[in-house]
Amino acid sequence: MEHMSLLHSQSRPRSPCLQQPLLNLQHNLQPLLLATQSLAFLEVLHSVVGIVRASFFTTAIQVASRLLVVWGVLTPFGGEIVGARGTQVGDYAYLGCVGAWGITEVIRYGYFAITLCGGNVPAWWTWLRYNTFYVLYPIGITSEWTLIFKALGPAGDLSPLFQYILIAVLVIYFPGTYILYTHMIAQRRKVLRGKKRTD
Repeated sequence: MEHMSLLHSQSRPRSPCLQQPLLNLQHNLQPLLLATQSLAFLEVLHSVVGIVRASFFTTAIQVASRLLVVWGVLTPFGGEIVGARGTQVGDYAYLGCVGAWGITEVIRYGYFAITLCGGNVPAWWTWLRYNTFYVLYPIGITSEWTLIFKALGPAGDLSPLFQYILIAVLVIYFPGTYILYTHMIAQRRKVLRGKKRTD
């Protein structure tokens, strides 16, 4: 009898809130993602006017891909590719994107804040800044690519031109990934080599 009630309780439909926690998460995080990723455009301007020494090209690639994901994919199609029935790949991609972006930016902006305040960046923070990309870049880039890929169907329903643009972006991701990844490897080598000399 107890076994039957357990089976019966498991077969009951769950509340809509429990069925779509990722859709709720995506819906609640979207304003924050739109604001923070849009503000990242300032990084491109800072590299143009020379406030920072960052490469304009690599900064523009990175910021453009994130803007495309938050404005061009998640804003119009988030409900269709994240948290909807049968979209587990989109769910994992969304979590991968938000997780990789969040961890990367906490480390990166924390590093910049310490540097700008004139403090000495702890060695472990420098290590995190120039080593976590080995794992976080592949997770973030693969997740972004997957979200864009999952948006092809809904984008085609909206406009075939938009779908073709997204296909072109997916193709561009391959050389773009190589450029960003090798740039970070070169940055890592330069910074860590300089650190060894000062130690």
